[in-house]
This record gives sequence, structure tokens and C-alpha cells, in this order.
Amino acid sequence: MNRVTVTIAGRAYTLLAEESKEYMDKVAELVNTKIKDAHQNPDLTVEQASVLAAINVADECLKAQDQVESLRSQLQSYIEEIRHLRKQVPKTGKAK
Repeated sequence: MNRVTVTIAGRAYTLLAEESKEYMDKVAELVNTKIKDAHQNPDLTVEQASVLAAINVADECLKAQDQVESLRSQLQSYIEEIRHLRKQVPKTGKAK
């Protein structure tokens, strides 16, 4: 386990992670960007912007999971089609 300190929305957080410091820095950078984007509205507190950022990230995550599932299904369909086509191709071999 790696102990990594990152700064998110101006606060330092120490995280325990199996991933590298470089990876966790990228995660923190993404979170900071999402919070900054959500905090464009000056009426929002940092807490409100953080919740909005979390909602946006969750939405992106769910959409990505749906897309992965769709691609898996499409790939499985292609695999089945290839199996079907292989059965139709005559086998060539040495004549006896």
C-alpha cells in the first residue's frame, strides 16, 4: 500500500492506495478539474461544487460502463458470427 498525499480543492488528503503516486496525482488532478468546472457558479460553495462534481463523475462512469457492456455484447456477437461462418467453410486436407 502506498501512502500518497494529494491536494484537492485546496486541502491536502493523505490516501492509502495500491496505485502509484503518479496515478493518484492524475486522479486528484481530474477531481480538481471537475470541482473547478462545477465551481464556475459563484453561488455554489466548495462543498456544493464537490457534490456536483461527484455527480458528474458518477454519470460519466455509468455511461462508460454502459458503453463497455455494449461493446462486449457487440464483440460476442462478432465471435458468434465468426464461429457460424467457420462451420460453413469447407475443410481442406490431404486426399487419401
